[in-house]
Amino acid sequence: MKKYIDPTTVLLEGKEPSNLQELVNYASETIDNYFVKNKINDEVVYLALQVEYSDKVSNTHSSPINGSTNFSGTKINTPKSYPGYRGRCWIGFNLNKNTGKPYNPTFQMFYSSITGIHSGTGGYGLYSLDNYNVPFKHLFKYDKVKRSYLIYPLSTDTKIFIDDFPSMTQEKESKLEDLLQDKEYTPKKHFVYYFNTKYTI
Repeated sequence: MKKYIDPTTVLLEGKEPSNLQELVNYASETIDNYFVKNKINDEVVYLALQVEYSDKVSNTHSSPINGSTNFSGTKINTPKSYPGYRGRCWIGFNLNKNTGKPYNPTFQMFYSSITGIHSGTGGYGLYSLDNYNVPFKHLFKYDKVKRSYLIYPLSTDTKIFIDDFPSMTQEKESKLEDLLQDKEYTPKKHFVYYFNTKYTI
């Protein structure tokens, strides 16, 4: 099966996040730079993650840059999973300012090949993001005449592999510490977001 990511890709333009907050900040910046480079007059309004750490994140459809996918689980000498984070991702685009090169963000959802945030099942809509206490809820308004949201919302299941971001090891070390102290480990749910504050009311 063809790798989901070109192995020559440099994620986040070479920036190395040490935590999930830095990851969403760098990812938003990387996508915006991609827009500028490709003369797409748009930008990321918000990018949010709700994920938890796991030693076994499935690699059926995506994998770390230096890893391999294993859709059927029958590849010899190929892992069936990698450590990382899994959960949900949300992203909002300001399509109202898109007067440049036409594009469809659905087919480039979350720009996995440049951010390392892999998309899965999902699509158009808020997908319960309005249940979170975020400072951009005013952008969730739905225009019944235009039949669209003020900001174009997309959301999918997501995976992030630690092998792509070796500095993000805090959760992994936390699990090891619990095991050494003979404590039961419970994955922590993390919610982080980036918000372009120029869209503040």
